[in-house]
Amino acid sequence: MIFLALIVSTLAWLPTSFSVSGLGLLAIAAFLSHCRWVGFLALCVIVQDLRVSTQVQRLWSRDHPPEVCSGRAMVRALRASQPPDTVAVVRWLSSTCPSLAESDQTLLRIPYAEVRIGDVLEGRARLRPLVNLHNPGGWDSRRQALVLNVVAQGQWLGGSITPVQGPRQAFRSRLEAWPQPLGGIALALLFGERVGLAAETYHIVSAMGLSHLLAISGLHVGLVLGSVWWVLGHLLSRWHPRRRLRGQTVVICLLGVALADWTLWSPSVSRAVGMAALAAILRTFGWRINLLSLLALTAIGLVAWDPLIGLSGGYWMSVGAVAAIAWLHGIAPLTGIRGLLRMQWFFSAVMNPLVTLSMGFAFPWLGFLCNLIVIPLLGPLILVLIGLLVLDLAQWIGWLNDALTVGLDGVFWVLSHSLLSHPIAPSALISCALIGGISVLPSCLPKGPLVLCVILIALLWPEHPPRRFDVVDVGQGSAAVLQLGSTRWLFDLGPGQPGSWDRLSEIMPLLEGAEDVRILMSHGDLDHVGAFESLRNARIPDAVIGGGRVSQRATPCLAGQTWSVDDAVIDVLWPDRSDYQPENRASCVVLITAEGQRVLLMGDADWFSEAQVIRALYERNLLGEIDVVVASHHGARDGSSPVFQQLVGADVVMISVGATNRFGHPHASVLEGWHAVGAQIYRTDRDGALTFSFDGPVRTWRADSPTRW
Repeated sequence: MIFLALIVSTLAWLPTSFSVSGLGLLAIAAFLSHCRWVGFLALCVIVQDLRVSTQVQRLWSRDHPPEVCSGRAMVRALRASQPPDTVAVVRWLSSTCPSLAESDQTLLRIPYAEVRIGDVLEGRARLRPLVNLHNPGGWDSRRQALVLNVVAQGQWLGGSITPVQGPRQAFRSRLEAWPQPLGGIALALLFGERVGLAAETYHIVSAMGLSHLLAISGLHVGLVLGSVWWVLGHLLSRWHPRRRLRGQTVVICLLGVALADWTLWSPSVSRAVGMAALAAILRTFGWRINLLSLLALTAIGLVAWDPLIGLSGGYWMSVGAVAAIAWLHGIAPLTGIRGLLRMQWFFSAVMNPLVTLSMGFAFPWLGFLCNLIVIPLLGPLILVLIGLLVLDLAQWIGWLNDALTVGLDGVFWVLSHSLLSHPIAPSALISCALIGGISVLPSCLPKGPLVLCVILIALLWPEHPPRRFDVVDVGQGSAAVLQLGSTRWLFDLGPGQPGSWDRLSEIMPLLEGAEDVRILMSHGDLDHVGAFESLRNARIPDAVIGGGRVSQRATPCLAGQTWSVDDAVIDVLWPDRSDYQPENRASCVVLITAEGQRVLLMGDADWFSEAQVIRALYERNLLGEIDVVVASHHGARDGSSPVFQQLVGADVVMISVGATNRFGHPHASVLEGWHAVGAQIYRTDRDGALTFSFDGPVRTWRADSPTRW
């Protein structure tokens, strides 16, 4: 049963070459051959495939024109708060758009308004298709949209906002008066809303890899329902066992429904409540179901309810957690406080590293240690927060907030001044998971020698530092990242307006695991340096070099400068001074040499600058020896002159450009010139992000549809 549930769950992920008709013939043949299990599995695949395809088709395609819709919508969840705007998931109760069905959900940016979960919006919104991120390690917005049952995104144009009323809002209003950082953390733990976290608090928590705890999850529900079940068992100890069991089941089911309604039926809470209710009800009827069977029944029920549940990382974390509990319980029964602490230790020491590796997260050693400490304390903390919220004890709230402030300040100091701020290497994470698993094995096994073997393997395991060059898809602008082991070089930072908006979120995944970050900005145009202020506020840059106007805020970028990292060399070929006019003429031109391959970054260099670059390449005897060129000025006519194209003779040309930009980049004559010299052209507007690994072909990261086929 468990295998069937997991196989059906993975159908949203895995590609298939079978057609529905082919699977139907397979099912008929299997039933006629008395292979009923094969036929039943084929039928499950057919049904699941049709349901998944139907739900995928509900997403607005990239070619869907924008629409202005009028109607009523209810706020279901808050995704982000970017003052003065709020981004929310709303469910449409009614609308005038034929392509927007009743109960469809959309991501909606609501400007100059603060909304709460449950608020009702009535007015107009401009909706458009979701645009996927096309960067390695970036956020797959269309797949996430399927998980959230979101079909489009847009902006609220105006109308009325009716605040939700009731006990939930009353408690939330009381919580908003709490001081920071306690108020933001309590809002996340008790209401599932992270938007109230102070920026500094969120930076510290996310840097330590603890942000997954700041939500109402299945772990929280399990702690609450488990505690209530235990308390009822003692309070009703004088009742007949069957009557006591029925009373516990009724209370657990009612409390579970109340918790799910409190969170507006969030997926993780609904999963946990469903599992708890199923376990209690089956036990009431005398069926002592084991944990693996409970997992299988719950998984099948969830897949039947939502065919795309397999796209949710939270679903697989829940599956892994329950499987881990079943395995651990089979080794040693989990009873009492000691069993609970042992289970939480297992989650911290084993599940946390495995999830980190599978999800591609990166956080420092301090974060790993904090997980070991925080997870066992999470249950008592939630109970304390509930008590403070209900009783409204102002003095105790102040004391707890002071203690939390001191703790966060201490964590920030350790992150800034100790080796514990270094990210954990994958081999170390695997070692931690293995050692954590060994520690909970039966005492009859030789744990000491096993742990020693794991440590020796981790110490002797060869590390192969990453070495690659990525042109990030930031639309109409420029941003590239060079990865040399634990060192990152950022060449330009994409478009943006200082203090307003930028595309930094699409660059940050490539900085995970970096110990040394250096920035070289070609010149001062905002399509190249728009995210500089945001990145500087994040305390990331270790060194900043810039050309043109940027040189006033950074070390000037001048010809002749050279940096070496291992056997990779970064040379500045132009300019010889930083006061050239126009600004594009002062743009820095950089040559990267690694593993016998050469990458030439032209910035926004004009024809005059290109002539000086040709001279510099001639002096180095490198004309015709360039492997990759990042074309000047997004493929505009004032760069990539015919002489430059002929003499450089690049094998690959990368153009960082936005789709349907108003400048007409890249120009047809530039493309024709590069084609004429035999270069292979890649463009971020058509191909997405571009990766050159110095040892193979260019890899593109475009994804127009969700990760499924």
